[in-house]
Amino acid sequence: MAEDLATSGTPAQCRNGAWRRRRGWGSMAAMFAWVLRGLARAVAALPAGAATALGNGIGWTLARLVRLRRTYVLETLARCFPEKTPAERRALYAAVCRQQALNVVDLLRYAGGREAERAERFAVTGLEHVQAARALGKGVLVSIAHFGNYALLALQV
Repeated sequence: MAEDLATSGTPAQCRNGAWRRRRGWGSMAAMFAWVLRGLARAVAALPAGAATALGNGIGWTLARLVRLRRTYVLETLARCFPEKTPAERRALYAAVCRQQALNVVDLLRYAGGREAERAERFAVTGLEHVQAARALGKGVLVSIAHFGNYALLALQV
C-alpha cells in the first residue's frame, strides 16, 4: 500500500523512486499507510457499541476542545440559521462533529476487516446496471444523496 500511495498519480519518469527519495515522501507514505492500516484494524476489532462510544468521544472532543475553525463554523451557522439561538447553533455544531467522527470510525471499521458486517448493514441496489455499463466500456456515473456516511459506498461497491 505504501508503494501505491507513493506512486499513484506520478508521471512514469518519477516512479523509479528518485523523486520520492529526494523529497522524503517514500518513508512518510509508508509510515502513514502503516499507521492507518493499524488504526483501521484496531477499530475493526472493537465491538459495535465500543466503536460508537469511540466515535461519540472523538466527536465530543472535536466540538468542545478543538477550536480549529469553530468560530468560523458558528458564524456561518448564524448566517444560515438566524432564527436559531446561539445554544441551538452550538448544539447543531456538536451534532455535526459527532456525526463526522462516527463516519470516520465506521469507515475505519469496515476498511479494517468488517466486510461481512458491512454487507449485512448496507444494501446496494441496481449494481447490475453499473456492471453492465462497465462491461460495454461505457462510463458510469453513480449518484447518491449527500446524507449519512456516503463514503462507505466506495467500500461497498
